Amino acid sequence: MNENKDKFSSNFGFLMASIGSAVGLGNIWGFPYKMGMNGGFTFLIVYLLLVFTVGLPLMMGEIALGRKSEKGAIQAYKTFSPKFKFVGWFNVIAPFLLLCFYVVFGGYILKYLIANLKNLFSAGSSKIAVTHTGAFFEEFISAGTEPMIYAWIFLAVTLIIVSLGVSGGIEKFSNFAMPTLTIMLIIIVIRACTLEGAGEGLKFIFKPDVSKFEGLGFLEVFAAAGSQMFFSLSLSSGAIIAYGSYLSKNSNIEKNAAIITLSDAIISIFAALAVMPAVFAFGLEPQAGPGLLFVSLQAVFNDMGTTGPLFASIFYLLVLFAALTSSIAMTEGFLSSILDAQVARGKKPNRKLVSALVYLATVLGSSLISYDALGNSNLHHPFGLSTWLDFFDLLAEGILMPLGGLCLAIMLGWFYPTSLDDEYAQGSKFKSKNLYRFCIRYIAPPVLLLIVIVQLNAFFGFIS
Repeated sequence: MNENKDKFSSNFGFLMASIGSAVGLGNIWGFPYKMGMNGGFTFLIVYLLLVFTVGLPLMMGEIALGRKSEKGAIQAYKTFSPKFKFVGWFNVIAPFLLLCFYVVFGGYILKYLIANLKNLFSAGSSKIAVTHTGAFFEEFISAGTEPMIYAWIFLAVTLIIVSLGVSGGIEKFSNFAMPTLTIMLIIIVIRACTLEGAGEGLKFIFKPDVSKFEGLGFLEVFAAAGSQMFFSLSLSSGAIIAYGSYLSKNSNIEKNAAIITLSDAIISIFAALAVMPAVFAFGLEPQAGPGLLFVSLQAVFNDMGTTGPLFASIFYLLVLFAALTSSIAMTEGFLSSILDAQVARGKKPNRKLVSALVYLATVLGSSLISYDALGNSNLHHPFGLSTWLDFFDLLAEGILMPLGGLCLAIMLGWFYPTSLDDEYAQGSKFKSKNLYRFCIRYIAPPVLLLIVIVQLNAFFGFIS
């Protein structure tokens, strides 16, 4: 037992933190769009199959790897097999790159929450014109200093929670944030689905569209569902390994992994129900990315009349919680490895000092992303990409994370297929052993290889 290692005080705390790690902005705007544009209900079936044949085994592997080693990603992989230590570095670099642009979006959300709260408690000319024309959004992201300050505030909140420790900070916040987020999401779903004209949005999401499977269309749907599954579950971000290292030996890894993956899938579906019916009810075009979250949905709330600011405030607060739980997990994903390095050098881990250093480093990266204003600045962008955000995303989600997942599947499926059996058997009878072994060996590697190819193609377009 590592006496320097903080622990979750309960299995519930581990679940809330892990589910919070999985539930993020990708669920809120990514899943609804991908589901609607890739065959609706058919995409959902493919997505769920991949969640439980690829996502679940990888989730089990990362939790077990963390708990067995009681280390963050780098030391966990090194302890397990020195030849795979490089995968741990993938898991540490990727979340830092993600955090640099994630906190910028967190700042955008904070700005919209404050604007809508002001409208909720204001009247007449004192209301802020948060319009669906996009003028408000464009003016804000191009304002230079203002979006950077909001990003730094969001980052500061993240680091304060992380600096308080696993049980005293991450667990306490997650235990409050995730149930609250769920309640607010249900409120928004009920309101969205009861709007006049919401039925078209439900059709957009759930009506099977077999035309998407013509020719090579199936591969596109398969790849879209696979990439959504992979990134939605926070795999290869270092977070799940770190959280696993804080998990009690009595906890059931099989059961916990199943709850996390199922909860993430359910919340993704609820996010689709919260977004698309409202978008269609007001005759707006569904679109991915920031436009859906900060322009289209704000237009919906504006058109709701006097109740608009109330529902907008609830919505952006739940999105803020989703963003915070994910940013906390990303931070812990690489911070835990830094703390492990301190212990390896014979020093007492100083979480507050490391958190402060991480803040300063992330401020630099996030300032570049923020100043670039989603490509609206005069900055040069590497590799011919349209934004600096795309560059950070390419390195993290396009290369490091899918390669990390592929290496994990190969490591556990082919090199050391029984090495974690003892860890799985603690707290459970490892009932899914045969299915797990088949999936991690024969299904996960080809799926993850396809995701790697699709992600790189999304940036460079080498396959027409």
